[in-house]
Parts: sequence; structure tokens; C-alpha cells
Amino acid sequence: MNTTYTLLEVRRLLRDRAALVLTAGLPAGLFLLYNAMWGDDTGATTSLMVMMGVFAGLAATISAGGRVALERHAGWTRQLRLSPLRPLSYALSKSVVALVLGMLAGTLVFAVGLAAQGGGADLPAMAESLFLLWLGSIPFALLGALLGQAGSANSAQPRGMVVLLGSAFLGGVFVPIDQLPSGLESVAQWYPSYWLNALAQAPFGEPVDVVRAAITLAAWTLVLAGLVRWRYGRAER
Repeated sequence: MNTTYTLLEVRRLLRDRAALVLTAGLPAGLFLLYNAMWGDDTGATTSLMVMMGVFAGLAATISAGGRVALERHAGWTRQLRLSPLRPLSYALSKSVVALVLGMLAGTLVFAVGLAAQGGGADLPAMAESLFLLWLGSIPFALLGALLGQAGSANSAQPRGMVVLLGSAFLGGVFVPIDQLPSGLESVAQWYPSYWLNALAQAPFGEPVDVVRAAITLAAWTLVLAGLVRWRYGRAER
């Protein structure tokens, strides 16, 4: 990974205050709304906090594709291809930037959740859940970069929104997985957001097949990293 390029991209991200507020603020606002409606005990509040944390991670990483698409449209990607920056370094750098935003968004949701729970919060479990949420978001950071490399800049946002909502649905963010039709639940178990949510809920006592979760997330990460590298290598040819 090119450290200089990565730090430059992180600084650009942190200067974009509007994107930070919208990406991090929306999931936190949704948590407050849902918690006011259904958070009648600590367990419900914790579950809602984790689900909105997962949504924050998905939204932050997938939305990074919009910035990649704009860079392509402006010709920045073509300029990068003329530099010594290698395709794999590009993929890793874009993923790190998306994960930084995802961590900020997830941390804000958990901070609001901590305030909502007060003395009933399990701090070690929250810290473990937040770490697993960040780790499980890696394939979605790559997916966002891949979406930004495909198609036009105008279509990047609607494509990202479709993928975000689909990922949230298959991950059980808005509808519990056990309430989905059995066939759709089986399909969801092959998609990384299912295991992202499962891992993030695990520190609070929810059962999870850690081995299958790790294999699924690792497989998606490797495949998506390869696709981002390939797409960047052939861009603008």
C-alpha cells in the first residue's frame, strides 16, 4: 500500500465535512428514532445500536464508490495510472479511506448507543463489536471502490443505493433474518453483510459460526480485491 497516497486521501476525506456529517449522522439519527419507538429495554437498545452500526459501516464503505466515480469522470484515475501507483496499492488505499469513514460512522452510533444505555452498557462487548464491525466491513470497502470504477459518474449514486439497501436487507439490518422466507435466508448466508451483522452481534451473546463467517468474508475480500485491481489496471485503455 502507498502510505503517502493513502494519507492524502484520508486528509481529503476529513476535509469533506458535509460527507462526514451525512454519512455518520444519518445512522445515528435512525438509531435514536428506532430506539424511541422500540428500545424499551437494554437488550433491544443494544440490538438496535449494533444494527445501525452495521448500517453505518455499509453506508460509509459503499458510498465511497461515488467519490471514485467522480475521480474517474474528472480524469484523476487516468493521471494515477501514469504514476508509479500499482493497482493493488490503489485498491488498498481506497479501502482504507472507506474504512476510516466507516469506523467514524460506527463509532458515532455506538457513542450514541452508550449514552442511551447509560449504566447498563457492556463496554468490553461494545468495543469488541465495533472492532468486528470494522473488520467485517473490508469487503464492502472494496465493493464500493469497484462500483465507482464501473459505469458513469451519474449512475454511481443510484447503483450504490441499490447495493446498500440490498446489503442491509440481506444482512438483517431492517428485517430480522429469521423473518425472511427460508429460501432468501439461505441466499443471505452466502452474502457478507449477513456475517457482518452476525459477528457484530456475537459479543452480546448471539450465536455465530465464526469459521464460516471468516471464510465467507475472506473469500469476498479476495475476489473483490482482485476485481478492483483488474479494473484499475485496465481503466481508460
